[in-house]
Amino acid sequence: MVTGINMIHVPYRSSTQALTDVISGQAQLMFDGIPSSVAHVKAGELRALGVTTAARQAVLPDVPSISEFVPDYEASSWLGIVAPKGTPDEIADRLNNEINAALHQS
Repeated sequence: MVTGINMIHVPYRSSTQALTDVISGQAQLMFDGIPSSVAHVKAGELRALGVTTAARQAVLPDVPSISEFVPDYEASSWLGIVAPKGTPDEIADRLNNEINAALHQS
């Protein structure tokens, strides 16, 4: 909206399906997380046009941040770990403890 670009949102069930369509030319572009697309960028299957974070990313240092040409632009995503409704507290507590332990490993 900030740039005046007119795009049509095409909902996909997964990033994998969308990536397949962009790589094959069935779709023109997509917004995707770095982890699922970086290998395709490095292999030359995709061209990264920009990252949506405020600064460039170390994993793709030659890819500009969109904020470099669209002032004040920044978009990031939230990732969380979820469990089904009704998961017993003891299981949620164990998951919490194990995940925190893994995050603190060096």
